[in-house]
Amino acid sequence: MKRLLCYIVLLVCCLSAHAQTNTDDLLQKINSDSIRNNVEALEAFPTRFAFSPFSKDVAFYLKDRMEYYGFETVIDSFYMEDYIWGDMERSENMFLYNVLALKYAYNQNTDTSIFLGAHYDNRSTSFSFNDSYILAPGADDNASGVACLLEIARVLGESTIENKYNIRIEFYAGEEVNLLGSSHRLQSISYDWTPYPIAMINLDMVGNNLSDSIQINYYDNCDWLTNIVYNNTITHTNLIPKFTQEFIERSDSWMFFAWGFDAVFLSENDFSPFYHTPQDSSVFLDYDYMSKITNITLATTFDIMNKGREDVFIENEATDNEDIICYFDNATIYLTKLPNDIRNIVLVNQLGEIVFETNKAEQKINISTLPKGCYILLLETTTTTKIVKKIIKF
Repeated sequence: MKRLLCYIVLLVCCLSAHAQTNTDDLLQKINSDSIRNNVEALEAFPTRFAFSPFSKDVAFYLKDRMEYYGFETVIDSFYMEDYIWGDMERSENMFLYNVLALKYAYNQNTDTSIFLGAHYDNRSTSFSFNDSYILAPGADDNASGVACLLEIARVLGESTIENKYNIRIEFYAGEEVNLLGSSHRLQSISYDWTPYPIAMINLDMVGNNLSDSIQINYYDNCDWLTNIVYNNTITHTNLIPKFTQEFIERSDSWMFFAWGFDAVFLSENDFSPFYHTPQDSSVFLDYDYMSKITNITLATTFDIMNKGREDVFIENEATDNEDIICYFDNATIYLTKLPNDIRNIVLVNQLGEIVFETNKAEQKINISTLPKGCYILLLETTTTTKIVKKIIKF
């Protein structure tokens, strides 16, 4: 049992919150009609295609909205020269515009930030690529994600919360043409004064709902963030979480992950049949569904502010363990997809002592009475014993 000690990773990363605010108080302020109004305002621009003449107008509209909510906001412009993308026959020479909004932490000396991001550009390709220059309503892709973040900005702007970390709500240009805006942003973060991202939550296509489910696009080694999103999904909504890595490279969170930061990407599970077409209209969106995704995003932001990181690690040494996923908070370990031949579940502390053991296929293990420290979760089957989690309880 002592050999298990070599698997323990000690992390010191949890600080107490400066001020406590009830999460439900914030979530009750989220309004589906407000979200609808946000979508319709963005849809009112004939197109938000990155290289259209409207893109600058959209960026300054978003800047004005964020300043109204009390965020310090700047336009982060960058120039694309002779840029040719995909099947586009014309080369582009123009500025693109990211919108970067900041709500400072109560301790303005911190350089640690929670990033909430969504791309505001869109495209329409149903007839010819040039449609994007003249018509692309882009309600679901991605006025929906922008609308949810605008609603979060409104709620935070009206609250008296004293956030532990900086909150950065950012709207990226050029996502539809190879993640141009977020790529530029990450280069600035890495080479400039480094507003360190503790987490990035990306919303992209969150308006179409057929099955009351949400797609959680998770990234490797970002379990602590994925777990918080999962917990808030089941705590604050009736949505069914669906986990995938199929689309993680297709939206702006990929750039954060590629540069070494923790990220998660939320999207609808039932993709709209109208996205990237002139029919991507606000009339097809489910605004109650969007309110629930806004709830998840705001609750996750709030949890990170109050708790910091809660780290849980997936052991990938055995391929048959890759389907065993657990979700952890300070009181409970959640287990799903247990092996059919499970014989024993064991939790040991850093001294190798058994602190919990059961021969039942428990779906969750309450650890609220255990002292703070490091633990190893073992699953014993009829053929083998596998380490599946290293757990830090703060």
